[in-house]
Amino acid sequence: MRPLPLPAALAVVVLGGVASAAQGVVNAELGERTGDPVLGAVVDNLGGCLIVLAGLAVVPAMRAGLAGLRRALLAVLVAGGRRRVPARVAVDREREPDGRLVG
Repeated sequence: MRPLPLPAALAVVVLGGVASAAQGVVNAELGERTGDPVLGAVVDNLGGCLIVLAGLAVVPAMRAGLAGLRRALLAVLVAGGRRRVPARVAVDREREPDGRLVG
């Protein structure tokens, strides 16, 4: 996967910052309108989960990362926390022919 060009990466960072700042306001407003702040937070976080699921459906790199996380968690569960998880299991990333990590 190629890295984003600098202007696109900066736009994503700025958009993420604005969205993060707006989330508190949205939670407060939703909680005020429903009369239950917990319900407002649940609805807001459910929306975030749906966005992540949409990303998993569309972006192959996200699916590959999820598969690597699943393998690492399985290795930790099998080890029972008694020993270290081998690095090759915990970090499952593609490598260039010269050995450098991709992404």
